[in-house]
Amino acid sequence: YLPLLHSWADRLTAFKPGSMGEVAALVAELDRQLAVLCDEAAVIRRRAGGHGGRRRGAAVAGGPLRHAP
Repeated sequence: YLPLLHSWADRLTAFKPGSMGEVAALVAELDRQLAVLCDEAAVIRRRAGGHGGRRRGAAVAGGPLRHAP
């Protein structure tokens, strides 16, 4: 994933928006790519026997967030 992160850094460094629409489009594109990256990471964790993408402190069955020590 480092090449993807490096490409994001390069794009943000070179980004010279002419309008808020361009900023919004870039943010939307990065958000889509980040969603794919998170999905891939969850699959890897599940295959490795991890917790399947559930973070510590995540709400359970709609209950309040609990902060792990």
